[in-house]
Amino acid sequence: MGIGTHEPSHPPDALSRYAAGMTLALTLLQTEVTRELPIPAPLFGVLAFGLLTVLLLITWSIGRGRPHS
Repeated sequence: MGIGTHEPSHPPDALSRYAAGMTLALTLLQTEVTRELPIPAPLFGVLAFGLLTVLLLITWSIGRGRPHS
């Protein structure tokens, strides 16, 4: 074996079988059934921000009622 030569460690048809399997897997992933969101995606962020703001206000209002030692 000379310098710079590369002997494949697997039979030549193994690569084509691997490629065929990957193609099948990618095809199945692309054809996966998806569901539409009930509301537009940016509205999820707006709702989460609003909910966290309400929870923050509740936390602040509870914390103000106790004297600190």
